[in-house]
Amino acid sequence: MIGGGLLILSFASRWLPDMAWQEAVTTGSLIDKPHVVRELTASFEEALERALDLDESLEMISQVREEMEGP
Repeated sequence: MIGGGLLILSFASRWLPDMAWQEAVTTGSLIDKPHVVRELTASFEEALERALDLDESLEMISQVREEMEGP
């Protein structure tokens, strides 16, 4: 399955547990199992921590492009 978007759903009401919506190429899934939602949330937060900011991202893309084009 090719991955797609991930949306973590948190609600103000204590009666509604956190959930996740995960999309793939041809389908979407609502995930309500607490342990799976916690794992997805942790993965999502780690990705955010590791992500480069806009300027750093553009610089990396430029460097990779130059490397791929060669001399």
